[in-house]
Amino acid sequence: MDVDLGHQAAVVPVVVTVLNGSSQPVSGVYVYPYSGDTYLYISGKTNAQGQASFTLPDGSYRFRADSNGYAYWSSATNNCTIPGCTTANISTGIGALVVSSSLYFQTCAVTDFGSAKCWGDNGFGQLGDGTTIERLSPVNVVGLTSGVKDLAVGIIHTCALTVGGGVKCWGDNSYGELGDGTIFNRLTPVDVVGLTNGITAIAAGGDFSCALTSAGGVKCWGLNADGELVDVSGLTSGVTSISAGFYHMCAVTDSGGAKCWGDNAVGQLGDGTQTHRCAPVDVYGLTSGIKSITTGIYHTCALTISGGVKCWGENPVGELGNGTYDDSPLPTAKMLGR
Repeated sequence: MDVDLGHQAAVVPVVVTVLNGSSQPVSGVYVYPYSGDTYLYISGKTNAQGQASFTLPDGSYRFRADSNGYAYWSSATNNCTIPGCTTANISTGIGALVVSSSLYFQTCAVTDFGSAKCWGDNGFGQLGDGTTIERLSPVNVVGLTSGVKDLAVGIIHTCALTVGGGVKCWGDNSYGELGDGTIFNRLTPVDVVGLTNGITAIAAGGDFSCALTSAGGVKCWGLNADGELVDVSGLTSGVTSISAGFYHMCAVTDSGGAKCWGDNAVGQLGDGTQTHRCAPVDVYGLTSGIKSITTGIYHTCALTISGGVKCWGENPVGELGNGTYDDSPLPTAKMLGR
């Protein structure tokens, strides 16, 4: 079933081209509020009555610009709004660039216009709409209707990465997983202290959150850190991606190695043991050649640079894909076929 994410003016991504007669480039695409509506306009050095266009992932929009080279689109009327302006090939709808599903009961998406929307369980305010009301369809996250790059959905809390490299979180905060220096639940997003810029990726687990810095370091907060922002031991640089499970974390290094830490009761760290680890350990046999890693509640999988998949950890319903129901504390190859 398709999820209707609604309509609104675009922020990113936008590709702008001038169609008629101008040798000068379009100078910008902007969004601004006016009279209770949101308007998008493209500003270019078009000729008088020249035609300019912009393209979004869900369709192409063409407007005839005015004599100053401006063309306007109204989100309310889905139409050109300046006198004498004509439109063609107007598309409606909005697509999701990023979808992040909770380990449990809620889902969030970043739209192709850079806004955050969430739906599902909301008992702790994890949808970020200012309430604790369950939502059966997407709602806007308060204050994040633009400028969102990515979302990380934990068990009952959620975090957002902004295009400016900052991190905001909301929902349950029993263990300081929101990173605002308190243990008070938040129904709307709050800044993570010390992470208002310089972050390239985020991850949210059971009662903790982590971020990857532009320098390749990993910082985490929440359960096991009393809510304060801490550097992960041995991972202050050289990390390219991170992923959070229920109570374990994993990372890929710039040398292609996989490292994990945290809960290891069913071998989800992949080091061949069931010993919990307070600092990152190498995943057995995966010290190089790894492209990406993803964590489930109690299992983990890695994609190799050659296109293979290896998984480890809990396996009660065959999630390791190795033809058995046996848990494995070591990576096992998943045969995908063609």
